[in-house]
Amino acid sequence: MEKIAYNVQEAAAALGLCADAVYDLAHRPDFPAVRVGNRILIPCESLARWLEAQEGKQL
Repeated sequence: MEKIAYNVQEAAAALGLCADAVYDLAHRPDFPAVRVGNRILIPCESLARWLEAQEGKQL
């Protein structure tokens, strides 16, 4: 089965960021984070679309 969502650590590795940076991004309203209980999940396809939309922007 193909992975449909990253946890924070996996998203950080995919983006080349530290986990703290992904936690900070997860608090932004435009970042595609889903909270399930105490966990934060980032849908893989939504993360790719979000990253493409950020091209040329300063975060």
